[in-house]
Amino acid sequence: MTMNPSLLSRQLVIAALVASLVNVAGAETIRLSPDQDWFAVLSGDQLKPGDEVVLAPGTYTDARKLVLSHRGTAEHPIVICGPSKSDASTADASAAVFRRPDAKQNTIHLHGCQYLELRDLEITGGAAGIRIGSTAASPAKHLTLERLHIHHVGGVAVTANYPGILVYGTDGRKPNLIEHNVIWNSGDHGIQAASEAIIRHNVIRNASGADIYSNHHQSARVGNLSITDNTLLSKVSIRIAGGEPFSGPIEISGNRYAGQLRVPEAERVRRLNLAMEK
Repeated sequence: MTMNPSLLSRQLVIAALVASLVNVAGAETIRLSPDQDWFAVLSGDQLKPGDEVVLAPGTYTDARKLVLSHRGTAEHPIVICGPSKSDASTADASAAVFRRPDAKQNTIHLHGCQYLELRDLEITGGAAGIRIGSTAASPAKHLTLERLHIHHVGGVAVTANYPGILVYGTDGRKPNLIEHNVIWNSGDHGIQAASEAIIRHNVIRNASGADIYSNHHQSARVGNLSITDNTLLSKVSIRIAGGEPFSGPIEISGNRYAGQLRVPEAERVRRLNLAMEK
């Protein structure tokens, strides 16, 4: 018996839809507080595409190295968030705070994460606030960092200095998104991105290095960067250190800046941004 091709096609579509619904139905909302074993959940491998981890207000601190390796999908990202709020402009007693007790490690490591979203969190202490990297089996890609409040990273009485947020490249895949974050008192750069990143609507001040810094790193060459609509208040606002040839275009526009612009075509870039009085 020969099956009608159009009937077979419809059956395949229905099967795909059923599989998708099963995935959505299996997604969970996991609520955690500092007195629960939050470390095991975040550093473990049990989170599935579509899962959401909601952290209650309080301080989450542990001397162990916190490594996240979660992989969601484009349709069903994994979300880790604190209490929702409209902005990340000030410290908040109702925030979920990741506090690294020393500078022996970064506060949060994202290793090989894909389709992961971090939102509405406060991050302090440690060497770097967030460090993103790939693994041999899983490149880091499609990450969203939004409404994070990052401060006192690599600052006074801390022995190691690293950026507030550090990302490399995505090997030509969809860029990482870093937006609506507040970063201050970083012992090095505020945000360091080699390539394939959208950096927008962030507020950065009191960075020991540049507010936003880009340089080549291993296989990632500077390029495919969009740096727009940020407020940059340190002595060096933007520094593009990597020399040409770049891996792609670099857009720098709509930023309010108070420091130096150490970038290619600096005069043209100045016309596209707004200098603030010091």
